[in-house]
Amino acid sequence: QASKLYGLASPTLLARAADASLPPLAMENHRSGVSPDTFAKVPGLRENFTLLTTSLDRVGKRYVSSVEHKSMPITATQWHPEKAAFEWTTEQHIPHSAEAVALTQAIANYLVAQARLSSHRPKDIKAERALIMANYEPTFTAVYEEKRLEVARQTARKLGRPGALVAAGEPGENDENLFDQIYFFPS
Repeated sequence: QASKLYGLASPTLLARAADASLPPLAMENHRSGVSPDTFAKVPGLRENFTLLTTSLDRVGKRYVSSVEHKSMPITATQWHPEKAAFEWTTEQHIPHSAEAVALTQAIANYLVAQARLSSHRPKDIKAERALIMANYEPTFTAVYEEKRLEVARQTARKLGRPGALVAAGEPGENDENLFDQIYFFPS
């Protein structure tokens, strides 16, 4: 079964991303991700999600770096697809190669395509205009700031399946159960 999340990336780009002999295309900056063994042992994960990729953390330990739900429009990453194109600091070892940015763009294209499938629309032109990005003052964030949102539990609650995603604790309490990015697209 082909991955939806990586489906818009070229085979050449995916082969490059998978080549462990070359520098990674993603920032590998995690300390306690979900191990492949844990993923396989937790029924709510293995039964509902397809493990797409694994990566090595800062100390060389393998962790699950991306998954997608088997039947619902949910993907999750334990890395930041946006950083290659938008996080410009030399202190964090973020790759900025053409391939890293191309991977970012392929994932962005997938996410936008999924968002376009949603039937949710503003109720009128006034509500639509209130959502325009230009209404909000930009905040300079070139320096990395860690802000962890525990979205897995909230998303699972919205789905009416609190155990379907992960058995998440409070941020910092059990970081193994948190994904950095969870993309959920209601129809």
